[in-house]
Amino acid sequence: MPILQSRVSDMTQEKIHIDGYDISTLLFQGPYTVLYEGRRQTDSRDVLLKLWPTAPLASEHERESIQREIEHLRTLNEHPHMLEMHEVRVGDFGIALITDAAPLGTLQARLTRMASQPFPQEEAYALIEHIGGVLSTAHSQGMIHANLSSQNVVFRQEGQAALTDFHVKSIIGTIKNYQGSLEEGVPRCWYMAPEQFQGYVDAFSDQYALGCLAYVVLTGRVPFFGTARATLSQQQSNEAPDVPSHVNPALPSHIDSVILRALSKDPSQRFPDVEAFLQALREKREQFPVVLPSALSSLPTEETQAFFALDGTASEQKVAHARDGEEKKSTPPSGMVRRINVNGGGKSKKNILPLLILAVMTLLIITGTIIVWQRPLLQMAQEKDALAMTPAPLSTSTYAPTGTATGTPTSPPNLHPSPTTTPDQKRAAISPFIDCVQREGGTYAAYFGYANTNSFAVSIPQGANNYLSPTGYNGVQPGVFQSGRQYRAFRVPFKNGTVIWNLDGGSATASRQGPDC
Repeated sequence: MPILQSRVSDMTQEKIHIDGYDISTLLFQGPYTVLYEGRRQTDSRDVLLKLWPTAPLASEHERESIQREIEHLRTLNEHPHMLEMHEVRVGDFGIALITDAAPLGTLQARLTRMASQPFPQEEAYALIEHIGGVLSTAHSQGMIHANLSSQNVVFRQEGQAALTDFHVKSIIGTIKNYQGSLEEGVPRCWYMAPEQFQGYVDAFSDQYALGCLAYVVLTGRVPFFGTARATLSQQQSNEAPDVPSHVNPALPSHIDSVILRALSKDPSQRFPDVEAFLQALREKREQFPVVLPSALSSLPTEETQAFFALDGTASEQKVAHARDGEEKKSTPPSGMVRRINVNGGGKSKKNILPLLILAVMTLLIITGTIIVWQRPLLQMAQEKDALAMTPAPLSTSTYAPTGTATGTPTSPPNLHPSPTTTPDQKRAAISPFIDCVQREGGTYAAYFGYANTNSFAVSIPQGANNYLSPTGYNGVQPGVFQSGRQYRAFRVPFKNGTVIWNLDGGSATASRQGPDC
């Protein structure tokens, strides 16, 4: 295994050449894969090149098997929400799969920018339909994605989501001693069904992942959050997620049962297929349309009466009853005008107009008098305050309710706190530690953990403050650190020497002499 990791590291340091393509930027490096950005020379089309450097040059039989699977997947190119797959290449670089580029980035990047805020509901439902449609088509043709996460949902243009990065079994089969758990980090584990942690995946597992995706875009957070595979496996298998409408009160509660059914622990309790899940969402939305917020419905007007569920012969009676109730009120609500009976019993609009003009003119005269009378007193007060004023130190502004002209406090802004630290938020360092070292035949596996003494989660992406030595192991360690002491955050296989995790100024070292698991 260390030899394979070294091969992946070497591929990121040398110049990769694939005929017909100009390779420009390294986007991602994992334990088995490397992702580059490039351009096709024939038409200058932007592409992504996913390489498996540790996949050996396949035999003729293996090449045919890979080509058949890729050609099968390419039939999905006709779907409007599938990121187009071009070809597969085999060479000294290993195996490369070339697909279209995604100029607007991934769903995960957008979720990060939105800082735990849910998508607008119509946009969220559209995204679920886009991705669910690709999965439904794939399943009908006997294909399983087995790799759905927010990292594999991309945007080709505004409002148009596309799916990419199907799990290609024939390529994985060429890698000796392949361990799928090494690739199951964040964000992938956030979307994995309980059975997938045990190594089993089918169309029901894809439906579970789509349910997680729906939960995220509708609430702004994943059903289960963590950075360690073992922790997420336990949560996905044994714990119930929070009810979606409790997380996002703006979400209609009738959607809860649909999302939670797709997230059933037992695959047999989920929907029969992805299309049934999508249809249930559509039916709930049509059966229970979005209504006006309570703040608006508290002021009934003739327009809001249209929300009555009118039925046949009783329709006119219900509307008449509502109008009669409105007319019996002695004082109309603020901002409304009482309905006028032009046949008698009230003043006409023509008689009311002079009275309104007189009232406005009187109000203006009174206001002007008060201002003129108060001005000398106000100037005296300002001069007195200026003499007593001393400089005050600057402080960070905080929200405090302020009064209106009527003395009613204004409502506070609707905040959506982010799970990670903000630029001006002070935090303590995150400390790594070695859990234990386990012997696995001729190799060893180091399990690292970390301690976060902050009361909030902290995001530290891989880079200068979060890296492994040797650097060939980068791409495995977590990037989001939950509060508290977290054990077995990730696993690193090695054979000789030491493995060092450098995190936020601290480090933890693993060797063959480390504590046994």
